[in-house]
Amino acid sequence: MKQKQQVILSIKRTLGTIDGQIINYLQTEPFDLGNLPEIVMLTLKEHWLPFTVSADSVDGEELRQKAIWSIKKFCCTSSFDS
Repeated sequence: MKQKQQVILSIKRTLGTIDGQIINYLQTEPFDLGNLPEIVMLTLKEHWLPFTVSADSVDGEELRQKAIWSIKKFCCTSSFDS
């Protein structure tokens, strides 16, 4: 049986810090974005996806489309008052 490879991320911050407050807030599943791991992955993708695909030697139109997706997601989820 082939074993799945996994990457595990664990983040601990003191509640009294801004980092801790952010993590605590995200655990409340704000705006129905999902649970904490889903929100963290969404946030990471929105920011880091173009850099990640670029590092994997993806360029041209595919990189452009990934960058546009990231910008669109960031802009749409960041402007809550529009």
